[in-house]
Amino acid sequence: MLGAGAADPMLWDSAVRTAGVILEERLRDVGKISDPNLIGRELVNKVFGQSGSLASKFTVPAERDEYRDLFAGVVGVIRNPSAHRLIDPTPQEGGATLVFVNLLLKKLELLR
Repeated sequence: MLGAGAADPMLWDSAVRTAGVILEERLRDVGKISDPNLIGRELVNKVFGQSGSLASKFTVPAERDEYRDLFAGVVGVIRNPSAHRLIDPTPQEGGATLVFVNLLLKKLELLR
């Protein structure tokens, strides 16, 4: 998507939006959440909450809470703005966002 016009903020906007959708879908997949209408913070809580689908993966409750806080923050700060309006990130902001979301995807895979 970015190869043909990496300097175009509209392409970065689309890439960041797509990364957010992929993150949300991966939360559903790894967390075994079948409800496609469960989104945002509610989805994160269903996966990482005290009785969430991945709660048993954590031996330290504080670590589970930190995952919940991290993913809820990313959904609120990165996913939601790009889902509801054009954010037109710079190539640097867009690239950093993609790298960060990729790290989160890897963290989720380790919990599978």
